[in-house]
Amino acid sequence: MFSIHLIYEDLVSLAVMEKLVALHPETLSIQTRRNAHGFGSIRRNIPNYNRAAEHVPFFVLTDLDTAACPRELISDWLPQGQAPNLLFRIAVREVESWILSDRKGFAEFLGISLANFKVPPDTLPDPKIELFQLTQKSRSRDLKEDILPEKSACIGPGYNFVIPEFVRQAWSPERARIQSPSLDRALTALASFPKRPH
Repeated sequence: MFSIHLIYEDLVSLAVMEKLVALHPETLSIQTRRNAHGFGSIRRNIPNYNRAAEHVPFFVLTDLDTAACPRELISDWLPQGQAPNLLFRIAVREVESWILSDRKGFAEFLGISLANFKVPPDTLPDPKIELFQLTQKSRSRDLKEDILPEKSACIGPGYNFVIPEFVRQAWSPERARIQSPSLDRALTALASFPKRPH
């Protein structure tokens, strides 16, 4: 059993990371969780996490956002190379694409038809906008009030509770990896993490 440190952008990312780690109960446990409150802090501190990963395993998740591709982002943030036990994964283009990739689970959650899911989530320029548009189709007033943003807000008032709860209770990484190459790569990397004993 290896204890790992989680570094994440927001509560949705944390729920996803916890779900992925839970797929390996015999080999992985979570030692600490640190909310970086956005990619800016992760970018500033990634060299520190990289150095610390020489001694203890770190799992860091960030969004690709506007970067061209994950490989370019990693090269830009870690020009000196990546420690073997720094598991640095990038959601394309943001973690909501991984959530949407479980089409069956999210359709059931919203109570909408699978026919509404037409585009591979990793190809979406803004997966959160797609999540909002799908939520608009739901008949649940409560879900709409929780998830959809009002006025100048970026997310709804209950977003950071409702979406993580969906992840914990119903989201299937195994279903989602079929639709999301970036999630599939993350799951493959996590299956052989850490690289060496600590």
